[in-house]
Amino acid sequence: MPSPSFTVSTEIRAGPSVVFAYVSDLAKHGEWAGNELRVEPIDNSPIGVGKKYRSYANVRGREFHADLMVTEFSPPTGFAFAGSDETGKFSHRFAFEKIENGTRVTRTVRFDLSLGQYIFYLFALNRVRLPVARAALENLQARFN
Repeated sequence: MPSPSFTVSTEIRAGPSVVFAYVSDLAKHGEWAGNELRVEPIDNSPIGVGKKYRSYANVRGREFHADLMVTEFSPPTGFAFAGSDETGKFSHRFAFEKIENGTRVTRTVRFDLSLGQYIFYLFALNRVRLPVARAALENLQARFN
């Protein structure tokens, strides 16, 4: 099965601990997502590995629902979650690196796809996925700068 990925990054004028705390709260991702997004925790447990969420996204008029789970929680340097929806299985990893004026945030998105899903991915990568991922990091940067 194909396992494509892509990476985007930005620099934010805030310390890694502050940026990590904001990004690791999946319920806040809708505040800076590159598309219409709502993420809700399944329960009231604290954020950590194994915490589950349900997301509702609207991308170019199409609704997507995903089940998400935190797979890495390493303050203030790394956070990741994995999920699945009708487009396939995916994971998002955020790395937080201290730099002179704040934090470099690097987001890597990986997919585990069937052949049909991979063909759709190739079609949507430059038209949808990369622009949405870049817009999200621009929105995240704007929240702090």
